[in-house]
Amino acid sequence: MRDASRVDAAGLRAAGAFGVMISGRVVQVVVGPHVDLIATDLDELM
Repeated sequence: MRDASRVDAAGLRAAGAFGVMISGRVVQVVVGPHVDLIATDLDELM
């Protein structure tokens, strides 16, 4: 991400993410066993 400060980590956790890790411009969202469904949804949004 260009601006990782725009990531709503609390919102992602509230939506079901197990964790959010931000390091510089890299953001990782831990979503667990439903990752395939979520990845498909994200692909459609982009």
